[in-house]
Amino acid sequence: MKHATKSNTSLQKRTITIVMENAIDLLVCGKSDAVVATETGVHRTTITRWRLYHPPFIAELNRRRAEVWTNGADRLRAMIPEALEVLASVMANEHSPYRVKAAVEVLKLATPGTAILGPMDPDAVIRSVVDLQRATAERNRPDVFQNASNGVKSYDKHCAEVEAELYAASSDTPETETAQHSQ
Repeated sequence: MKHATKSNTSLQKRTITIVMENAIDLLVCGKSDAVVATETGVHRTTITRWRLYHPPFIAELNRRRAEVWTNGADRLRAMIPEALEVLASVMANEHSPYRVKAAVEVLKLATPGTAILGPMDPDAVIRSVVDLQRATAERNRPDVFQNASNGVKSYDKHCAEVEAELYAASSDTPETETAQHSQ
């Protein structure tokens, strides 16, 4: 039996399992956590914990959502010439206000930068949580980050703590493993 070492345990935490991949596939298709749990045979709270706290899962879900958005944006961009034609023809015909509105809406949707996507790398997921925590602390107590001698933890130490917290929050506990899937 192979003993878990710090390096291979860390590697295990940073990987996506087949069940996680299947869950990501379903989430990207718009399925709810409950439906994903039923279809993958995993408890609903496990899906939620992965989605909220497991950096590699979050990163892969964000990457896949970005891929879906990119494909959709490409389709929208392909519709621009037709939308422009409709707009041009309707501008000549004053009796078609709904077609103009539709053409304008397609053009609005096709503008770049309209999607808000999260980090697509597990380390970037962790850094984004740390950055948010530090920004919130800085807004609430600006004096905390002004002086390094007041016990403010280093950025790297903060990242390590957040990583440990996220993985702890995303891991299964005995009571959730035995709970029924229908909750």
